[in-house]
Amino acid sequence: MSAETTAKPVPMPFRVVAVVPAVRLKPVATPTSSPAPVPAQPPRWTVRKGSSITFDTVWSGGPVHGGFTRWTADIRFDPAASGASTVAVTVDMASVTTGATEQESALPSEEWFASALHPTAVFKSADIQAAGNGIYLARGTLTPRGRTLPLSLPFQLSIGGSRASMQGSVSIDRTAFAVGQGEWASTADLPAMVKVVVMLKADKGR
Repeated sequence: MSAETTAKPVPMPFRVVAVVPAVRLKPVATPTSSPAPVPAQPPRWTVRKGSSITFDTVWSGGPVHGGFTRWTADIRFDPAASGASTVAVTVDMASVTTGATEQESALPSEEWFASALHPTAVFKSADIQAAGNGIYLARGTLTPRGRTLPLSLPFQLSIGGSRASMQGSVSIDRTAFAVGQGEWASTADLPAMVKVVVMLKADKGR
């Protein structure tokens, strides 16, 4: 008698599936940066009558004191922010005066200022630093006769309310700018260094 064998079902392993709830993403706001504050521009100063640009030198052994009757100055200055201050002075070179007819007629010529070809000389500075005790140094460039070279002008400044007084002086090498050509290129009768004096009185905000 044969015994019948009945196959038993083999249990299948369970697979656990995790149900993850749906996540709704919220939009993230992009941070907005506020614009950088624009620094205040230093106030403008208007030059008053009585201001002057003069020079002193020696011509053939005799002293010469001269100046310029026509010039303009664009000044933006704040003693609390001198590093952001600027100045631009434009001089009409044909307006030179010395009190001597021969010199006044010669200086605008090609040998000297060449004012027909280069009518103006310009001093510009955007680097004005305080040195203490009301003294400042304006570092910039000077351009006469079409030549531009560095120039630093030290000056004393006094401000009372909306009025200012300034005085500065600097010695300029005329030969570096080719002022004085031909026989006048020599420094025998006319020295290379010419002293220039600037005296200003100005009103703020005019």
